Amino acid sequence: MSPPCVGRARSPGAPPAWEAASGAGAAAFDRVAGGLHTGAPAPALRPAGAARETPADDRIPPPLVPAAAPVPERRAGRRWMQAASSGRVVSRPLAPAGRGASQSGRALAGLRDLVFSGAYPPGERLSEVELAARLGLSRTPVRSALARLGQEGLLAAIPSGGWAVRAFSEADVADAIELRGVLEGTAARLAAERGAPPARLAAAQALLAEIDALLAPGVERADVEAYRGLNAAFHAQLAELPGSRILAAEIERAARLPFAEPSAFLSAQAGIPDLRASLAVGQAQHRAMLEAIEARQGARAEALAREHARLARRNLDAVLKDRRLVEKVPGLRLLRP
Repeated sequence: MSPPCVGRARSPGAPPAWEAASGAGAAAFDRVAGGLHTGAPAPALRPAGAARETPADDRIPPPLVPAAAPVPERRAGRRWMQAASSGRVVSRPLAPAGRGASQSGRALAGLRDLVFSGAYPPGERLSEVELAARLGLSRTPVRSALARLGQEGLLAAIPSGGWAVRAFSEADVADAIELRGVLEGTAARLAAERGAPPARLAAAQALLAEIDALLAPGVERADVEAYRGLNAAFHAQLAELPGSRILAAEIERAARLPFAEPSAFLSAQAGIPDLRASLAVGQAQHRAMLEAIEARQGARAEALAREHARLARRNLDAVLKDRRLVEKVPGLRLLRP
């Protein structure tokens, strides 16, 4: 026996509704495809939201809408679309980030904070098990973070295996600052000799204008933390001006040591009038560097950048005279007494 019909009754001999709809859909497809093959104009596509004007017999039921994909899959699809649009086409959508990537980032950031804060004294061996428990992570991302900080120079490899917190001397800190000055000087010279892109020069000029506005009321009232962010952004722009990926990477690597980055001593400068005065000196050097680059004066631009790094060296000498200030500079706790 046939199952009972639910809904409107159809005329005897008429095809079922689903069959009629399927036939109408096939006919519509044939009309479009035929136009493509024969050169005949294809029917105009209906704009989204416009009312249908086709006869009732040609109406096609709306397609079935699949259920929404789980959130991780949708994110994977977006990542694949972004990769494809940027030219990095892959054979299939990228896998979801999952917990592995986030755990690696948490392990690196957490371990770096522990080392910078002096939680482990210089020379102390680091235990993967203890660190994993302290950070609330598994040992695998912690092991990866240890190796990464070893590459950055904050940890030293132990011959028998494992890692220990590296101890630094004042000479090490001075050398790290000098190295950054040499690399930034090279970047400034190459930018002047090669000619920096106008868009990047404009971006650097805009940052200097923001610093000028910040210092306008006087260095004694300037927001040091705001200056810190703008200063770091300017130095990042300086590293990009020559268009050398290798040089930019080396500058970033040299600045990873906390006391070698351009803004390392700004936190300690907030409460000291003499050190605050160096903010205006540093901004004047920023201006001079950019002017030399725009004027294509390579040797002058390099000399100014190296002199600018020596300003950080003078600030270091002032900070080391006051133990309270040492506590305000990340990483200086790693200095040998």
